[in-house]
Amino acid sequence: MKVQKVLRGAFTGVFVAAAAIAVGLPTGAVQQAHAASIYDSGFERKIKMTKKQRSQVRRIMRKSNRRFNKIFRKYGIRKSATPKMSLLMKASGPLQSAARDERNALAKVFTPTQLQQYDKIMRKTEDKIVRAAK
Repeated sequence: MKVQKVLRGAFTGVFVAAAAIAVGLPTGAVQQAHAASIYDSGFERKIKMTKKQRSQVRRIMRKSNRRFNKIFRKYGIRKSATPKMSLLMKASGPLQSAARDERNALAKVFTPTQLQQYDKIMRKTEDKIVRAAK
Protein backbone atom coordinates (compact mmCIF):
# COMPACT_ATOMS: atom_id res chain seq x y z
CA MET A 1 0.00 0.00 0.00
CA LYS A 2 2.78 2.43 0.94
CA VAL A 3 4.78 1.56 -2.20
CA GLN A 4 1.73 2.18 -4.34
CA LYS A 5 1.27 5.61 -2.74
CA VAL A 6 4.88 6.54 -3.49
CA LEU A 7 4.58 5.30 -7.06
CA ARG A 8 1.32 7.16 -7.56
CA GLY A 9 3.01 10.42 -6.60
CA ALA A 10 5.92 9.69 -8.89
CA PHE A 11 3.67 9.16 -11.88
CA THR A 12 1.29 12.09 -11.49
CA GLY A 13 3.19 14.19 -14.00
CA VAL A 14 3.28 11.44 -16.55
CA PHE A 15 -0.50 11.09 -16.57
CA VAL A 16 -1.10 14.77 -16.90
CA ALA A 17 1.43 14.92 -19.72
CA ALA A 18 -0.51 12.38 -21.70
CA ALA A 19 -3.66 14.39 -21.22
CA ALA A 20 -1.78 17.42 -22.47
CA ILE A 21 -0.91 15.64 -25.67
CA ALA A 22 -4.51 14.69 -26.30
CA VAL A 23 -5.91 18.17 -25.67
CA GLY A 24 -3.61 19.79 -28.20
CA LEU A 25 -4.52 17.46 -31.06
CA PRO A 26 -7.46 17.39 -33.46
CA THR A 27 -10.25 14.95 -32.61
CA GLY A 28 -9.09 12.17 -34.94
CA ALA A 29 -5.59 12.34 -33.55
CA VAL A 30 -6.93 12.27 -29.99
CA GLN A 31 -8.47 8.88 -30.64
CA GLN A 32 -5.15 7.60 -31.99
CA ALA A 33 -3.20 9.04 -29.07
CA HIS A 34 -5.67 7.49 -26.67
CA ALA A 35 -5.24 4.09 -28.24
CA ALA A 36 -1.46 4.39 -28.51
CA SER A 37 -0.53 5.61 -25.04
CA ILE A 38 -1.29 4.21 -21.63
CA TYR A 39 -0.54 7.66 -20.21
CA ASP A 40 -3.53 9.32 -21.88
CA SER A 41 -6.18 10.08 -19.28
CA GLY A 42 -8.59 11.55 -21.82
CA PHE A 43 -9.91 14.02 -19.25
CA GLU A 44 -10.68 16.60 -21.93
CA ARG A 45 -13.23 14.20 -23.45
CA LYS A 46 -14.75 13.30 -20.08
CA ILE A 47 -15.17 16.68 -18.39
CA LYS A 48 -17.81 19.01 -19.77
CA MET A 49 -16.33 22.44 -20.36
CA THR A 50 -17.59 25.71 -21.72
CA LYS A 51 -16.09 26.99 -24.94
CA LYS A 52 -14.07 29.54 -22.96
CA GLN A 53 -12.79 26.87 -20.55
CA ARG A 54 -11.82 24.58 -23.41
CA SER A 55 -9.79 27.38 -24.98
CA GLN A 56 -8.04 28.12 -21.68
CA VAL A 57 -7.38 24.43 -21.02
CA ARG A 58 -5.86 24.01 -24.48
CA ARG A 59 -3.46 26.89 -23.80
CA ILE A 60 -2.45 25.42 -20.43
CA MET A 61 -2.01 21.96 -21.89
CA ARG A 62 0.08 23.12 -24.86
CA LYS A 63 2.52 24.76 -22.46
CA SER A 64 2.56 21.70 -20.20
CA ASN A 65 2.94 19.37 -23.15
CA ARG A 66 6.16 21.10 -24.19
CA ARG A 67 7.46 20.86 -20.63
CA PHE A 68 6.55 17.19 -20.24
CA ASN A 69 7.97 16.26 -23.64
CA LYS A 70 11.32 17.75 -22.61
CA ILE A 71 11.26 15.69 -19.42
CA PHE A 72 10.28 12.54 -21.33
CA ARG A 73 13.14 13.04 -23.81
CA LYS A 74 15.66 13.76 -21.06
CA TYR A 75 14.81 10.55 -19.19
CA GLY A 76 14.21 8.33 -22.23
CA ILE A 77 10.50 7.77 -21.53
CA ARG A 78 8.62 6.61 -24.61
CA LYS A 79 4.88 7.24 -24.46
CA SER A 80 4.12 4.40 -26.86
CA ALA A 81 6.12 1.82 -24.88
CA THR A 82 5.22 -0.17 -21.77
CA PRO A 83 5.98 2.03 -18.75
CA LYS A 84 9.41 1.39 -17.25
CA MET A 85 9.41 1.84 -13.51
CA SER A 86 13.10 2.75 -13.35
CA LEU A 87 12.75 5.62 -15.84
CA LEU A 88 9.59 6.94 -14.24
CA MET A 89 11.19 6.93 -10.82
CA LYS A 90 14.25 8.80 -12.10
CA ALA A 91 12.00 11.44 -13.66
CA SER A 92 9.58 11.63 -10.72
CA GLY A 93 10.84 14.94 -9.28
CA PRO A 94 10.54 16.98 -12.49
CA LEU A 95 7.31 15.21 -13.42
CA GLN A 96 5.72 15.96 -10.06
CA SER A 97 6.74 19.61 -10.30
CA ALA A 98 5.32 19.94 -13.81
CA ALA A 99 2.10 18.18 -12.79
CA ARG A 100 1.69 20.41 -9.75
CA ASP A 101 2.11 23.55 -11.87
CA GLU A 102 -0.34 22.25 -14.44
CA ARG A 103 -2.97 21.31 -11.87
CA ASN A 104 -2.64 24.74 -10.24
CA ALA A 105 -3.25 26.37 -13.62
CA LEU A 106 -6.25 24.13 -14.31
CA ALA A 107 -7.66 24.90 -10.86
CA LYS A 108 -7.98 28.54 -11.95
CA VAL A 109 -10.11 27.49 -14.93
CA PHE A 110 -12.17 24.57 -13.60
CA THR A 111 -15.06 24.71 -11.19
CA PRO A 112 -14.59 22.76 -7.94
CA THR A 113 -16.74 19.95 -9.37
CA GLN A 114 -14.70 19.80 -12.58
CA LEU A 115 -11.48 19.75 -10.59
CA GLN A 116 -12.78 16.82 -8.53
CA GLN A 117 -13.64 14.99 -11.75
CA TYR A 118 -10.18 15.73 -13.09
CA ASP A 119 -8.53 14.40 -9.93
CA LYS A 120 -10.61 11.22 -10.07
CA ILE A 121 -9.68 10.62 -13.71
CA MET A 122 -6.00 11.18 -12.92
CA ARG A 123 -6.11 8.68 -10.03
CA LYS A 124 -7.64 6.03 -12.30
CA THR A 125 -4.98 6.66 -14.93
CA GLU A 126 -2.25 6.46 -12.30
CA ASP A 127 -3.58 3.12 -11.10
CA LYS A 128 -3.60 1.80 -14.66
CA ILE A 129 0.03 2.80 -15.20
CA VAL A 130 1.20 1.40 -11.87
CA ARG A 131 -0.37 -1.95 -12.77
CA ALA A 132 1.26 -1.93 -16.23
CA ALA A 133 4.75 -0.76 -15.22
CA LYS A 134 7.60 -3.25 -15.21
